[in-house]
Amino acid sequence: MQGIDNNTYLHTLPDRTPNYGGSISLDAANASSFTDQNSILYGHNMADGSMFGRLSSRYADKSFKDHSFSLFLLDGTRHTYVFYSVLSTCSGSEIYTWHFGSDQSFLRWQEKRRAESLYMNSEMPSDHARFVTLSTCNGSAGTSRRFVIIGKETEVITTQKPASWRSSQ
Repeated sequence: MQGIDNNTYLHTLPDRTPNYGGSISLDAANASSFTDQNSILYGHNMADGSMFGRLSSRYADKSFKDHSFSLFLLDGTRHTYVFYSVLSTCSGSEIYTWHFGSDQSFLRWQEKRRAESLYMNSEMPSDHARFVTLSTCNGSAGTSRRFVIIGKETEVITTQKPASWRSSQ
């Protein structure tokens, strides 16, 4: 989901039904095609483990070094990401930068994320890389602390035709 602002789906389901758990959503500033240098996905840290409720308890462990995950987009592509950085930060952190003014600033951002990571992964900075950041609260409700997993895109493949209703948009 992606709203007109980052509060649209905070406590709302895709059909606009109010719901405390809300929906996992893409930052309002990001391109829905996941073509930005850093695409940011937000999800609640739900106590029952749903949404992004298991990120901090499961993936803070070093045994997930070089772990990967995939996102399937409506255009029929699968984007695979390898863990690049796993860390705790605050809500206003520069981690939430999605576009960079120069290759140098983008490489500095990557180097900082790699240095801040709870564990070192094998992926290296690259000026042509794309990232996705999974972000959730880290602690009790209302905290400004965030647990994030930043994945570096390693593969994009077409898995199926785009959704039939999507091509009319």
